[in-house]
Amino acid sequence: MENNIFIKALELGSKHPNGILYANLKEGISEVLDEELNRHAEFNFLQWLVENFSNPALPSQSGRNTFFNDAKAVLSGRKVDSGYQIRYDEVMHSPFILKGSAIKQYVDYIELKESREQAFKANRTAIISIVIAMITLLASVIIPLFDEPPPIPPFDVKVIESKVQSQKLENEIKKLKNELKKAELTISIYESDTMKN
Repeated sequence: MENNIFIKALELGSKHPNGILYANLKEGISEVLDEELNRHAEFNFLQWLVENFSNPALPSQSGRNTFFNDAKAVLSGRKVDSGYQIRYDEVMHSPFILKGSAIKQYVDYIELKESREQAFKANRTAIISIVIAMITLLASVIIPLFDEPPPIPPFDVKVIESKVQSQKLENEIKKLKNELKKAELTISIYESDTMKN
């Protein structure tokens, strides 16, 4: 749709609110074409142009057929009456001003184009979101398969004894027992001395 000569003409017309000459308009639309318009295509374009653009040199609605006959004669390349050529040149050298209805059509086209672009972006974002959600879901299912299995009730408690730690505790207990015996001996000696006195 980007290479459409009618869309390009509407774009050029909207950029020139005071009007654009036919030669400039034709030059602008030739940028989107790989080839020149043939006489039939140019005549068709000219008919569309007259419907969508106003031109102060154009005859009234009743005289338009005469203008189109003049234009067809000039565009055909055959030798024409100088009156045809003068009337045709007068219109072609006057500015074509975009009509309100054509501006609305162009604005509608721009809005539709932007809506399609936004819909495409939203669709792409939705697809990416779905893919991320699926990857997350798969990861939450697959990752636990490689983890160590949880303990099964009743839970086994494994006590790992350190021999060094046990030896220290046994030595401490022996030392405390010896101290306790000494204390008992001292108490018994003290009691026997107090009883004697």
